[in-house]
Amino acid sequence: MPEAETAAAATTNGSHAANGDAAAMEQEKNPETFGTKVGIIVPPPDIKVIVDRTAQFIARLGKPFEREIIARNGKNKQFQFLFPENHYHAYYLDMIQQMKSGEAQAKKEQEEREKAAKAQADAAAQAEEEKRMEEEAKRKRTLKEKLYMQLANLKIAQTKLAEDPPPNVYSIRTPSIVYAIDVDIIKLTAQFVARNGRQFLAGLTAREQRNSQFEFLNPAHPLFTFFPETGGCICKSYHTSKANAR
Repeated sequence: MPEAETAAAATTNGSHAANGDAAAMEQEKNPETFGTKVGIIVPPPDIKVIVDRTAQFIARLGKPFEREIIARNGKNKQFQFLFPENHYHAYYLDMIQQMKSGEAQAKKEQEEREKAAKAQADAAAQAEEEKRMEEEAKRKRTLKEKLYMQLANLKIAQTKLAEDPPPNVYSIRTPSIVYAIDVDIIKLTAQFVARNGRQFLAGLTAREQRNSQFEFLNPAHPLFTFFPETGGCICKSYHTSKANAR
């Protein structure tokens, strides 16, 4: 019997040693899976969710519920942490203690507060970014509108330049068949008529009807049309100057 007990103890120690070696190898492969407590390996996220939830129920309902879970899911790989030889069993037991002491709940609340603070900071950063983008878009729209306005003004200016200038109502084309002295006489006569009226023109026509220099007053003369045109320009100029003087 002592020999059998010694063999059983050796077997158990060998099994624990093998599990310890496996845990050590796991630590070397995945050092980030280790928790803050020495000898506790944190399961991967998919297993950790099951372990935490199970530990929560065990902390509240006790060992009988644990035995019931083992009876139902003992062969399920996701529940192997329930057995002492599994390298996640220490984490499972630690979580039960944390659940009982309220440490897990406090940790969960802290994580929720940190999560809420991060979400608030992210929302503020997003709002700031949206505001910056809106201001940038507004600045671009303003710049675009100014550019369109400048282009429109340029197009209007080009259109005005392309249009024919208004006719000069204060000048007329001098006929090529007339002498310079005749042009001067016609212009001077037109000035006096513009200033003194038709009565002066009638008297001048009657008085100078035999004077060759005033033949342009005769409707049959080639320069007759040039005389009233000159008079019209002079009248417009005279009335414009008079209006500006007022």
